[in-house]
Amino acid sequence: MSDLSKLLAQAGPRVRIQGVDRVGSGSRESLLLGKAEVAGGPDTPQAALILARRHMTLRAAHRALSRLVETGWVVVEVPMVENVDAVIHELAGAGIRASRYREPASVGPAELRERLQLTQEQFALAFGLDAATLRNWEQGRSQPDRASRSLLAMIATDPGAVVGLLARAQRDRREEDVGAA
Repeated sequence: MSDLSKLLAQAGPRVRIQGVDRVGSGSRESLLLGKAEVAGGPDTPQAALILARRHMTLRAAHRALSRLVETGWVVVEVPMVENVDAVIHELAGAGIRASRYREPASVGPAELRERLQLTQEQFALAFGLDAATLRNWEQGRSQPDRASRSLLAMIATDPGAVVGLLARAQRDRREEDVGAA
């Protein structure tokens, strides 16, 4: 029986939650999920029901858990978590490692650039940013969006690794272009 079939058997034919008590209150939490080292792999139907108790739709839970099985990790936003530690414990029982996931703290672009002893142009070129955008961030005319904040946090953590990954991506793209020609 497939995981989806097991889930449907537990949850009902119309993928409605039957016999699952949803939590009455809580707050939205982002969780990083990974496969725990257990024989037979994660119990995805049980994990889906754990997430459904926290007001995640079964469709969203199934999609997320399928991705987890394919890639080994997934970040999910759970609509109503009453106790993060309880959810982490329940998911562990289903063979899934879970931890709170927070987006990186904001890193000041000017301070970071100065710490790396780079001009605005050098910093923008090294990390694939538009120099005018960097100037606007530094002068307070705009703020980095979520993706840019993540990039800045990665640069702050290991600038050499970021430059190396960007160079590798460029190399791979050139090789694909040559192969396609």
